[in-house]
Amino acid sequence: MAAPMTWKRVVLSAYTPAFSWVFTRITDRFFRTHDRRRGSAVLLLAPLLAEADSAPLASSRPPGFTGVEGLHSRFHWMADHVPAFRVPGGRIRILHSPDEFYQAMRVRIKTAKSRVVMASLYLGTGPLEQDLVDCMEEALERSQEDHAPDLKVSFLLDYTRGSRGKHNSRTMLLPLLQRFPEQMRVSLYHTPDLRGLLRLLVPERFNETIGVQHIKAYLFDNSLIISGANLSDSYFTNRQDRYVLLEDCEEVADFFAELVGAVGDVSLQLQPDNSVDMMEGMVHPYKGNRADFSATAQRRIMEVVNTARVRQSVLEEECSEVPDSDETVPNDTWIFPLVQMKPLGIHLDEQVTKRLLTEAGGDSVVYLTSGYFNLTRTYMQLVLGAAADYRILMASPEVNGFFGAKGVAGAIPEAYVHLAQQFYNKVCQLGQQSRVHLHEYHRPDWTFHAKGNRADFSATAQRRIMEVVNTARVRQSVLEEECSEVPDSDETVPNDTWIFPLVQMKPLGIHLDEQVTKRLLTEAGGDSVVYLTSGYFNLTRTYMQLVLGAAADYRILMASPEVNGFFGAKGVAGAIPEAYVHLAQQFYNKVCQLGQQSRVHLHEYHRPDWTFHAKGLWYYVEGSDRPCLTLIGSPNFGYRSVHRDLEAQIAIVTENEELQMQLQQEQEVLYQSSTQVSNSTFNQPDRHVKLWVKLVTPLIKNFF
Repeated sequence: MAAPMTWKRVVLSAYTPAFSWVFTRITDRFFRTHDRRRGSAVLLLAPLLAEADSAPLASSRPPGFTGVEGLHSRFHWMADHVPAFRVPGGRIRILHSPDEFYQAMRVRIKTAKSRVVMASLYLGTGPLEQDLVDCMEEALERSQEDHAPDLKVSFLLDYTRGSRGKHNSRTMLLPLLQRFPEQMRVSLYHTPDLRGLLRLLVPERFNETIGVQHIKAYLFDNSLIISGANLSDSYFTNRQDRYVLLEDCEEVADFFAELVGAVGDVSLQLQPDNSVDMMEGMVHPYKGNRADFSATAQRRIMEVVNTARVRQSVLEEECSEVPDSDETVPNDTWIFPLVQMKPLGIHLDEQVTKRLLTEAGGDSVVYLTSGYFNLTRTYMQLVLGAAADYRILMASPEVNGFFGAKGVAGAIPEAYVHLAQQFYNKVCQLGQQSRVHLHEYHRPDWTFHAKGNRADFSATAQRRIMEVVNTARVRQSVLEEECSEVPDSDETVPNDTWIFPLVQMKPLGIHLDEQVTKRLLTEAGGDSVVYLTSGYFNLTRTYMQLVLGAAADYRILMASPEVNGFFGAKGVAGAIPEAYVHLAQQFYNKVCQLGQQSRVHLHEYHRPDWTFHAKGLWYYVEGSDRPCLTLIGSPNFGYRSVHRDLEAQIAIVTENEELQMQLQQEQEVLYQSSTQVSNSTFNQPDRHVKLWVKLVTPLIKNFF
């Protein structure tokens, strides 16, 4: 229980984020000019297929959505923004538990032959994290003993989070860097927003609120895990998240290796003496010129994205001309890498997510989960305005990672309760309770984690990152053309799945994920159901409008206060779960005001002794009882994910029935640990939001 709040603590609770905001605005005035191109429209190419006649959701639905060309035509507009990777759905496996995630990494690190690439917010300092480091040391030793040290290990972490305290991520990796300097690389991304007076004044504990490297991708040779989980003990034991394993998907692995490498190139490089330096020729993120840094970063990253996109487009055209043989392994699954790095002007993930939420049809069901349920306004609007049903899974306060924390952090679960209550109230206001359902994740002893365009100062970073994206697009386009001319052999595995990588780096002018997300939310049809989950439910204004204005049903899953990561934290942080309750209630009230209660449903995640960190989306098209599309990765659909941090996720579009069943099982398991939110939820004693939390939440909600 947080201590009584005095007027001084009320002021201090808003101090850091508000102070940061003020100084950010001041430094913006001095250090950058505004990008007058911001807000330019994105031209979307082919419109979606006409939606099927509306039909009520029923258990008599056909077992799965059939027709490769139907799904391909319906969602392949994502390839207008990001690379499209077509892979066999049988090579994709959903992992369900923290331990399964941890063991999958251990095994693959030990057997890696050529590369290990780890991108995370930070690396923890406990025994489980040390065991991972030891596994890497063994793999590097074995590589040297073979007299062919081809194995390369690369880490991309956030500078501020990875440098916190005396024993931190840097000190965990220094022994490897000192012993294997030619095979080991540690890159520490530093946001260009944290500079000057702001950098001097913001305390170490709060400086990550300005912006961080938030991508979570773990790559081993040609296999990779995309997740929202960090490399820390709670994520390996009792913090619920989402994880998808792509086995032997070389093109997808190459893309993420290049993407992480591109961000690493514009990051600070850790040296064996624990100092940091920039690569030769690179602009310093907080000492150098903002415009130069941003231009380089954006160009480098988008080069990777666009090259991969063009290459996959060509490859698809070539493969379309090749007849399948009887023993061909079908490429029945598409993978779309979604990158979000808004500080670098990259918002691919946002674009795709918005469109997914927009286009979810009335007979579709979307299961959405986030460990920090704090939808952006846009995402919230898309869910509330959609036709599809939404099942939103969020962390209950007791599984929030801040539950029980000392000081201010202990209030964070309360903040999320507040956010969830606001959202739920919005659902009720719009009369969407039958369409948008909120669920809270509950699991004893676990936590739940399943989950501003500044082109002027971000051009350097944006250029570097978009170089990665564009290169991948070109390469994949060429491969598609080549494959179309090659007849399939009897032993070919069908490519029945598409993967679209979505990148969001708004500070670098990259917002591919935002573009796709908005369109998804916009075009969700009236018979579709969207399950959306966020551990920190704090939708952007745009997403919120899209949800509220959509035709699809929405089932939104968020954390209950007790599974919020800040639940029980000391000081102001202990009020954060209350803030999320307040935000959820505001959203729920809006749903009710608009009479959307039958379409937009909020759910709270409950799990004793767990926290909730899952985020993502499951899309059930009309006439199907299994999802054909999912978003999985690091974004939370909130303001930070869209505007402040570097994010990446993938959109998976699949015709593979086994993979669809895995996705359905994943979604159902998360929602089984939840309860639907109603007016009575916010009348419970543990959902009471203190007045000072309600007053402070509008000031700080864009920082968590």
